[in-house]
Amino acid sequence: MAKQSTSSGGGSKSRSLFGSKSGSKNGYKEPKEPKVKKPRFARIRELWQAYKMLKPQDPRLPFWILLAAIGSAVVVYVVLTLLTTNFWFGIVPAILVAVLAGLVVFSFRARRTTFAKAEGQAGAASWAMKQMRGDWRITEAVASNSQSDLVHRVIGRAGIVLVAEGNPHRLKSLLSQEKRRLARVVGETPIYDVHVGNGEGEVPLKKLNNYIMKLPRNIEASQVRTLDKRLKAVGAPKMPVPHGPLPKGKQMAVNARQLRRRS
Repeated sequence: MAKQSTSSGGGSKSRSLFGSKSGSKNGYKEPKEPKVKKPRFARIRELWQAYKMLKPQDPRLPFWILLAAIGSAVVVYVVLTLLTTNFWFGIVPAILVAVLAGLVVFSFRARRTTFAKAEGQAGAASWAMKQMRGDWRITEAVASNSQSDLVHRVIGRAGIVLVAEGNPHRLKSLLSQEKRRLARVVGETPIYDVHVGNGEGEVPLKKLNNYIMKLPRNIEASQVRTLDKRLKAVGAPKMPVPHGPLPKGKQMAVNARQLRRRS
């Protein structure tokens, strides 16, 4: 009995394979999606656009880029020339190092200018935290008020980090309420709070990412995903309820039905 069932199963398998093979030969093949060709020098154009946008905000940007490029190129060329006693050997490495140094300085100055422009604006902390490396689950504005004071929630290997931006006195009540709400759900998971600002006991915006990433690792990576799902399930928004008055016909029908039930 077992052998018969095996052979019949094998026959059906061979027939299905044969049928699929013949179908693939005679059937219609789906057309392949055309490849999208990237324009040439797209990266260079993006850098040029970023340079033109940042130059009015940072007038010394060209000076620092040229200084870094020329200085690094001269150092590399002189060192290689002294080591090899060949005047031509150090030209190509010097050019490559000059380009790299210019890009590094441009990236540093662009980041500094962008952070300086975003500082003090509502939502700047959440924008900055999105640039952090690693698995960080960021939920914006888990608590807020009418004065644009915001509390953001960050979940990572450190646990839960509440990042507050706005008036420190008004943020105390928001943070305490959010901590009490989270403590009912997360149990013993550590909860940190960070105030973004330039005052005493506050963390500047440009140092916020480094501060969060240097916190101790208290939970595992798998717990980060579980914790994020649990908090999203608890804090999921309710289904929208339509507001406003009902039409007159509907309202009269409801009232009549209620009167019949009461009678």
